[in-house]
Amino acid sequence: MGDTGAPQRDLRRLAPRVGIGLVGTAALWWLIDWVFSTDRGIGFRDEGLYLLAADPPSATARWVTPFGWHTAPFFHLLGNDVARLRTFSIVVLVVAGALFGWTIGRRLTDGDRSRQHHLVRAGLASVGAFGAPLLTSGFLR
Repeated sequence: MGDTGAPQRDLRRLAPRVGIGLVGTAALWWLIDWVFSTDRGIGFRDEGLYLLAADPPSATARWVTPFGWHTAPFFHLLGNDVARLRTFSIVVLVVAGALFGWTIGRRLTDGDRSRQHHLVRAGLASVGAFGAPLLTSGFLR
């Protein structure tokens, strides 16, 4: 006979985490939009090429570069808004960098019984989160 209350307990533990994740993502979105001023104009650098590839003028132009193959669905999902696409791409970089840093910290501190392993993981996650967008060309120009 199984415990029928287990799924309910799991759901009760999961709901606050999902809420914190959604609030954190919204706050991160606002912060990145403000810090990187993503509503600036379009420059004549790689970004223009990526946007042209995301929404090509013809069906034939869609096959010129592969950038639009992964950019176009997000561009259309975000309402063809360049500022939202910039903010979305930086949010993805920050989250991916944080997960990458956390994973490296976890691998480095496997089997560590001390309390410092949490600091190492959080430190590497923050370095990854803030380092990823700063090292990516085009965001600070």
